[in-house]
Amino acid sequence: MSLSGIFIVGLAFLSLSSSGFRPTQTARVSYRTSPLDVSLSLAAAASNQDSLELNPIWAGLPAKYPVKKANLLADKWEIEKNQPMRLMTKNFLEFAQSKHVVIVEGFANEVSGDSSGSPSLETFTNDLEMSASVYRPSSKNAISENLHYLYLEIMDTYARVRKPIILVGYSKGGVEALHAALRYPELLLEGVVEEIVLFQSPVKGTPLVVEKESRLNWVIGGTKLFFKAGLESMLPEQTEDSLSDSLLEFENRLDDKFGSQGPAELEAKRAEISDKIYYVRAYQDKHQLDLKLKFLLRILGSNLDHHGPNDGVVLTEDQMTDKIGRDAGIIKADHLQLNSKFDKKSTQFKNAKAFFRSTLKHVHDMRFEENTH
Repeated sequence: MSLSGIFIVGLAFLSLSSSGFRPTQTARVSYRTSPLDVSLSLAAAASNQDSLELNPIWAGLPAKYPVKKANLLADKWEIEKNQPMRLMTKNFLEFAQSKHVVIVEGFANEVSGDSSGSPSLETFTNDLEMSASVYRPSSKNAISENLHYLYLEIMDTYARVRKPIILVGYSKGGVEALHAALRYPELLLEGVVEEIVLFQSPVKGTPLVVEKESRLNWVIGGTKLFFKAGLESMLPEQTEDSLSDSLLEFENRLDDKFGSQGPAELEAKRAEISDKIYYVRAYQDKHQLDLKLKFLLRILGSNLDHHGPNDGVVLTEDQMTDKIGRDAGIIKADHLQLNSKFDKKSTQFKNAKAFFRSTLKHVHDMRFEENTH
């Protein structure tokens, strides 16, 4: 995202800050149970429940947040950084190259410039030799509106490439990908979409949208700039309502199609879809945030540290739901670090590409190799 883009996003956030929305005062107590067995339960910490040594990826995280299992995604990322393409087995490459990737970009993608030099696109098309395309949902629209446009894009792309699609959704784009899958479960059941990977997505919203303190409120006043509907759809209470609506629609569609076959078949279809949705979450220490992100937060005069671990924009625990899908892991990165443009010869660019390679391989391992043991 360009510096001008960051400034515009900052102004858009400020326009909502001055519109009367206020952060919830409810204390955040715990993560939902995840396949990684990562617990952030304050009650468990208070009773000294099996707190093991922190995994290196969580260095700097407060000691009250115990990590009970090694973070395999983080481990694989480290391998890929040091030995590029080390993890890319023949079976995985054959799987990947038989698919088409659709990258669903996030909020304020309109001001981030051309996508051709992004690490994710470079990774899929050059490193893994996959076919790939980029879809840019309108940041002005709410998640509930964009999901239908995304569905049409998926169907058009599938008709054109005739390959199963891997949806890679970043930030708000990941939430829209999730909701499209819930509203149109046939995408996953009929093989149009092979799997969905959400990167640092505000599945349960972000308090950053409603942070009230800002040094520039007096400049913006009560005006609503640029992305009002899109921003409001990322309010925690809005995302909670829209997720409930999408889950209800999901259940209704499954029941209409498979209900007559009995509860066991319904549960099997739920599990089939859930096993194809993956959340990649992130955490970063506030002192290690990207300079552009620091600039944005400085404009807002706010940060999320008092809410809990976060990537600068979204709380780590809000980057997934326990209702459907699988937790693929938590990496140490801020919200802009892996999706920004860098010099292609830079370490940042190489590390970002290593991240996307290792993540796609990790998701593949979770889906297929784990089931063979």
